Amino acid sequence: MQGTDRGSSGTPRARRVVVALTLALGITALSIALLPTAPADPIARTAAPVSPATTVPATIATGPLATAAPPVLNRRAPLADVIASIDTATLLAANPSATAESLSELAADPSVWVDEQARLLYQDTMEMPTAASGPTPEAAAAAVTAQAVAPLDQTFELQSRPGSKHTIYLDVRGGAVTNTMWNKNNDTIRVPAWDRDGSPTTFDDYERELLQQIWAIVAEDYAPFDVNVTLKDLGSDAILKTGPADDTFGMVARITNDRITNVCASACAGIAYVDVFTRGDAATRPAWVFAQGAPAVYIAQTISHEVGHTFGLHHDGSTDGSAYYSGQGIWSPIMGGGRTLPIAQWSIGDYAGANQTEDDVAIIASHGAPLLTDEAGSGFLTARTIDPTIPYRGVITSRTDVDTFAINAPAGPLHLQVDPALHGPNLDLKVRLFNASGTQLASNDPASGDLHPNSGDFIATGLGAAIDHTLPVAQKVFLKVEGVGRGDRLTTGYSDYGSLGAYTISTTNPRLTVDVRGAGRVSAPTPAINCTTSCSATATMNATITLTATPTPGSALAFWVGPCDSANATSEPTPNPTCTIRLDQSRAAVAVFRPMRMVTVAVTGGGYVSASIPDIECGLKDGLPATRCSVSDWHPRITLQAHPGPGRSVVAWGGACSGTAATCVVRMNTARSVTITFS
Repeated sequence: MQGTDRGSSGTPRARRVVVALTLALGITALSIALLPTAPADPIARTAAPVSPATTVPATIATGPLATAAPPVLNRRAPLADVIASIDTATLLAANPSATAESLSELAADPSVWVDEQARLLYQDTMEMPTAASGPTPEAAAAAVTAQAVAPLDQTFELQSRPGSKHTIYLDVRGGAVTNTMWNKNNDTIRVPAWDRDGSPTTFDDYERELLQQIWAIVAEDYAPFDVNVTLKDLGSDAILKTGPADDTFGMVARITNDRITNVCASACAGIAYVDVFTRGDAATRPAWVFAQGAPAVYIAQTISHEVGHTFGLHHDGSTDGSAYYSGQGIWSPIMGGGRTLPIAQWSIGDYAGANQTEDDVAIIASHGAPLLTDEAGSGFLTARTIDPTIPYRGVITSRTDVDTFAINAPAGPLHLQVDPALHGPNLDLKVRLFNASGTQLASNDPASGDLHPNSGDFIATGLGAAIDHTLPVAQKVFLKVEGVGRGDRLTTGYSDYGSLGAYTISTTNPRLTVDVRGAGRVSAPTPAINCTTSCSATATMNATITLTATPTPGSALAFWVGPCDSANATSEPTPNPTCTIRLDQSRAAVAVFRPMRMVTVAVTGGGYVSASIPDIECGLKDGLPATRCSVSDWHPRITLQAHPGPGRSVVAWGGACSGTAATCVVRMNTARSVTITFS
């Protein structure tokens, strides 16, 4: 087979997958046949137009389909349904890293499918929730710290490791997919652009903020590896090989709101081929993520999960019958399904009841994305000399990686702050300080936890660490930085295996950055914060800071994002204007203000109208005051629901709505008037 497919690691993988996961796939209706002809499926969607500022090539792959083997099936099917019908030698030839034993075990996972050429793929059915439809849908959609990592107009220039020969391209801009294994009978797949604001032709500031969060979380997951996670289209040369000797290749992750019928006609959160990253061919690209309005952290973790399959990773499940282990305490495995927990890491299956013990890090490193070269040795003789007054960024790449730094420190108080990545950190830090004689002077390993338990903001606390020590004389000291676990990995804790990722060393105290979106002000008395755009201040480790949001007249506080998420209202009319933050590490908070706009609804006939916001409910119903109601509100979209009386129906919506459907979504970019007639 052309390309550079490799086995997993030279040792058999234990994949005792015992699955009781129910799939609504209609398997009995597949009518799978061992025939060379596949029926044509209609194109389900058309591609969304693309903003001129973010134009991308029309296709991700050009040229003939790469060395497609003769079809074995007439369509994709669950492995369990066809394993008895396909010759084992055929399956092994199509999947060089598999064994007869592993194929038998994988067949127990209903998300494992094979395509027409008998290649393995995952059709993932992890729940992909939509953003909350309550009072703060955009805050729920953010779900992680929303500070932009770059100017918003540079969103589609972001690269985690420019210059790497290996690429993970996050493609959200829509277009066409041709000449791949996803295309049946050479049909072109029209892919809608990812969209959150209802305007698929452009990306507004809010969408760019979310994309920067998604990019940052995926980049942190792959930080230990020599691979460039990017939102920039680097062209087909960065993705496709020209031949077996070409060492520049990558994977495209296509993120779109809607499932594509040709790709997944049933329930899918994502779908990807197994162990194809090094192939560098057009046939097995892209991996798919169907966002469906999900929060940013879900989208990001699904991207890492699907791309993980392309490196050869399988599901982290449990022997109790679940294909997707949901996690424990505050931790879950990336290749599992626990995307509602603050920490997601690569796993070796060392939790209780694991269904397999794959070494995720070793497999990724040997299947297309090698580990980075260690930037600092573990001992005093191999220490890297740094000036911590200039922030230094490092990466922990394995559970045995201990980075040691030499620092020429003056006499007096010494503060060293070591923070993990701001967005979606995987690294739980421990730091130790030594003198030149090897005597330990200080250490710090805070207990990790959930910043706001049960709030849904997915923010871990206690991952950063700091040293505060007074030196009697100027001297050379050594700082050791490493990743650690927490508690008992067999119950509610996690081991040090997946505690990897980026960190920053500095001499400044933790910094709180505040961004203001819209017309309003955020202030705090200590440290002094008073800003209408962006500002920051430092405070001592674990200091408590209270922020207050004040809208200008005509605006309202819509929501907080970041460590203030728990201040968001669970009911209308507004979030809590104050937010208290414990600065256990550098953090960022965002206050979003929206203009207040009037919507008026007039009802004629026998029925009434309700809405996704309070204070709109009028018409013919007991207790309703009138057939006309108005409210001023900040929501960018309002969903109106028609309730015909007994024996009545909707004759017509009017004004900002039209048609006779039971619901109407009103885009509130200006004042709106709506009418409805029942008969």
